[in-house]
Amino acid sequence: MHFKLNLRQLASILNWLFIFFPLSFVAGNLLINLNLLLVIIFGSIFLIKKNIKISYDSLILIFFFFCVALIISSIFNQINISKAFLYLRFLIFYFICFNLVKEKVFDLNKIFYFYAIVVAIICLDLIFQYFLGYNMIGLKIPKFGAIQKEIATSFFQDQKRTKIQIKVQVI
Repeated sequence: MHFKLNLRQLASILNWLFIFFPLSFVAGNLLINLNLLLVIIFGSIFLIKKNIKISYDSLILIFFFFCVALIISSIFNQINISKAFLYLRFLIFYFICFNLVKEKVFDLNKIFYFYAIVVAIICLDLIFQYFLGYNMIGLKIPKFGAIQKEIATSFFQDQKRTKIQIKVQVI
């Protein structure tokens, strides 16, 4: 099966993917990565179909060197190298979004209004959960840590991380 999308359809798909990006954070890592991948794929197709001259700024170069430094560090510390290369997806995502914003593909007003609504709902839910012990959809406050401290997490439920332990190997 072969799909043909015109530029207007691609722009609409990209707008909706970008609008629902904050909801993918609430839904979890799978949807975040899927949304990221779809924006990269459809954004690349849009840029190729429209024959846009690709441009970059100094921030892209800095981010590229950061990703390269992560990959080199992973090689020297013998950490999972394939995961280190996956950091490049964020560089590609930024690069594509930078060019799409420059081409005015995104309806930024609609995106910012939707983001404001999502943030307001999460903030109100946090306040609701803090005072009542459960959030708007009925999830109770989870307990974390050795002392089982209750911490309001809104719709993110068990996404709160207590400590991140980083192991540094000195050569």
